[in-house]
Amino acid sequence: NAYAGTVRSTTLLGRDKELAEVSSLLDKEPSQIIVIAGGNEAGKSRFVSELLQSQSHLSSNRGITYVQLAQLVDSVSSFTQVLVNAFDLRWLRLRHALVDVLPFAGSEILVMKERFGDRDLAQGLAVITDGLKRYAAAADSSDSENTNTSRPVIVIDGFGEGPGQWMSTSEGRLLAQRFLQWCIYITKERRLAHVVLTGNEQLVLSLTDQNRVTRGHVKVVGLGDLSLEDAAQIVRTELPDASDEEIGRITGVFGGFIHDVKGVSRDVQYRLNQEGIEAAVIGSDKRKAVLEGVIKARFQQQVERVIAAFAQGKERDDAENVGGGSVGSGEEDDMDPYLDPLKSIYSEAQAGQKSSSSGGECFHKLAVDTSGRSLRPCSPHWQRSLRQ
Repeated sequence: NAYAGTVRSTTLLGRDKELAEVSSLLDKEPSQIIVIAGGNEAGKSRFVSELLQSQSHLSSNRGITYVQLAQLVDSVSSFTQVLVNAFDLRWLRLRHALVDVLPFAGSEILVMKERFGDRDLAQGLAVITDGLKRYAAAADSSDSENTNTSRPVIVIDGFGEGPGQWMSTSEGRLLAQRFLQWCIYITKERRLAHVVLTGNEQLVLSLTDQNRVTRGHVKVVGLGDLSLEDAAQIVRTELPDASDEEIGRITGVFGGFIHDVKGVSRDVQYRLNQEGIEAAVIGSDKRKAVLEGVIKARFQQQVERVIAAFAQGKERDDAENVGGGSVGSGEEDDMDPYLDPLKSIYSEAQAGQKSSSSGGECFHKLAVDTSGRSLRPCSPHWQRSLRQ
């Protein structure tokens, strides 16, 4: 299938090194699953769009299939449906069309109508594999000097993400295991196609550490923080009339962390449009109040994310200890210079929430100067720990 970009066409800033690295991997024989990793709004989809456009220009014969999963997958059935559409598995699509015109059919047909099953997924992957083998055989038998650059590219965007985090359930993990085994088969074992996955840090941890099947078979390319110059350019794009002082304020607080830089800039622009003409005046007190209010709210969201992450981790640990009876749970873990400060912050935040329904006092104590003049993290160690 020809790749049709669905992301907004904007200039890709500060990713030349990563683009060159992934492009060089795609120019070689498939040997590993390529993972593009980054946080929310780190620009993963935009990065993939730029990557595939460059690949299509270099090799017009290269097949590219783009699969978007983040907002669509919540079951084996929906995952299979996405693959059916992306790879044009017509017999499965026609089967559903046939069932739609047979409302009088028996219960077995009606159940089949409601969802795709594991057997459908297995058959679909088998057909895709057979197509890749035929494609590779035709390319290898051609007169092309280098057949590696003509190997197809399969991009799975948003793997393990999406609402509800269905992939973290037992059914989702089993599906991911089966699909990743297939990815290893068509890349490392048979060299049939390149597979590019995009996802967050949880996906990377799962593939590189927790999953025996994929361990050692994954190449991770991280989309980290941007330089301050690139971050400033993002502020100018999202907030066109921003002054140098306002740009310095946003980048000084959030650095090159693209998720927060872009989010704060958008929120400030939205608030200014709501506040009217007075807030639009550069240097006015109302405009300054809008900027500081948005930055403060963003820091509040950061603290809440940290608290929620540790709360979920504690629930999982408790469930594993109860279910598995882990040995040595009473022993203290080794000191961790990154996580221990956050654990302390989490404990203090929980105590603060119990004493204050709004949690405002706790927020001021942990993250910002109570005077409201400076919203920088209370120490560089806090900033490093939070990002880690």
